[in-house]
Amino acid sequence: MPFKRRLRLALVALDHPEWAQEAVDLADASAGERIEPRAASPAETGILEWADLVLTLEDCAARALPALPARVQVRHLDLAGNAEARAAQIAERLRGIVGGLKLLARGDGE
Repeated sequence: MPFKRRLRLALVALDHPEWAQEAVDLADASAGERIEPRAASPAETGILEWADLVLTLEDCAARALPALPARVQVRHLDLAGNAEARAAQIAERLRGIVGGLKLLARGDGE
């Protein structure tokens, strides 16, 4: 059975919105077949409520999140350092997300 649909992932940053866009670009390049990423700020409730998974990229973004529907999972990745270090952190988290999706798909008979 093929994967039903891509995971809707909101990547959230407040003080550094460019970090969210960097994360979207990495997700598109490395996991576009399994993840549908969008950059957002904590104020963009439409994107946050659309998502299956919200990944905050800064402590301030995590603190600023509004209440979300129970079906939306929220996780935090506190990015820091230079662009290369951030990219490595994001790539590692994305590999974990994709690995989890593959396990779920395998459990569904894929």
